[in-house]
Amino acid sequence: MGVIIGIVLVGFAAAWFVSQKPTASEPSESVLTPTLSQNPYLQEYSLPDNSGPNGLIVDKTGTVWVTSSKSDMLYSFDQKSGQLKNYEIQDGNSQYFNPGQNTTMVWTIVQDKDGIMMVFSAWNKITMAF
Repeated sequence: MGVIIGIVLVGFAAAWFVSQKPTASEPSESVLTPTLSQNPYLQEYSLPDNSGPNGLIVDKTGTVWVTSSKSDMLYSFDQKSGQLKNYEIQDGNSQYFNPGQNTTMVWTIVQDKDGIMMVFSAWNKITMAF
């Protein structure tokens, strides 16, 4: 099994690959083409429909964590087992961003030096920590 060295979140049905060293002699379709699934070094995974992936981090154990701005969920993906788990975000308004109502759309996830994970809202409010 490979090691994750980079992750791309795509919020629509296509994924794009950009050549690292395009030259003037390359046809434009080789510089920007929908070839993610054709690349032998990349593996594509899906989240449930209407999840709205937003923040992403790979923690110290290699687990991939993704915040979901549309479904009040936090997802974890275990690279070794291929298992996707979801955790409900307890604030029932986390999928809505309404500046006048102080809602808490989840936006970012970080891990501190002690391994504690924190999920932040669009207002930089800690929505959950574990």
